Amino acid sequence: LLQRFIIAAHGEFSPLHAVIGGIAAQEGLKAIMNKYTPLSQSLYIDALELCHFPAEELGNSSPTTYRQAQEFCLGKQLARRLRELSVFIVGSGAIGCELIKNLALCGVSQSKDAQSFVTDPDTVESSNLCRQFLFSGRDVDEVKSTAATKAIQRMRPGFSLASLGEKVCPDTEHIFTHEFWSQFGCILNALDNVKARTYTDARCIRAGVPLIDSGTTGTQAHVQ
Repeated sequence: LLQRFIIAAHGEFSPLHAVIGGIAAQEGLKAIMNKYTPLSQSLYIDALELCHFPAEELGNSSPTTYRQAQEFCLGKQLARRLRELSVFIVGSGAIGCELIKNLALCGVSQSKDAQSFVTDPDTVESSNLCRQFLFSGRDVDEVKSTAATKAIQRMRPGFSLASLGEKVCPDTEHIFTHEFWSQFGCILNALDNVKARTYTDARCIRAGVPLIDSGTTGTQAHVQ
């Protein structure tokens, strides 16, 4: 299956690049830290269970585009639903950058009628560059959501993502209205404080929209 992804990638930024990048970064840290032993053998990843079609039906055919490769794994119906999905990402820091990258690689909001949004009023600082990979030195002092949107659209131009620089809180309910929240198929939290996460949760409940919650405080806020 990974071989098929390689054939389909044609040099594009794809999920396979994310897998290889993660493994390479992990092994590089092992070597630098001199604490853990890096891999010294072949690494084989078998994930045929992720394929939408039974292995015997794949035959010798290979997808020729990134989209076809995704449909091999997810099936055409789910791949189409992802392309038509609009999401709202609250926060574009360390967690937000990863979410934005994963959504782009999964083909979210890549149809003409889909429109996703990300908001974060914070600006990029030099200390962010070591862990928030969508930012570079030229982005310092720029609004995070704006810089992240520009970066991901260079990697995946078809991803329809618009940036907002507003804080999600009671003071901005004239911007983030009930109609605004209700238009999305899913909301994704990428926040580092409990107060903002519980507020977003309340808005999602009122709008009847599912929320995928994540934060840097572990399980705190998940049960509050």
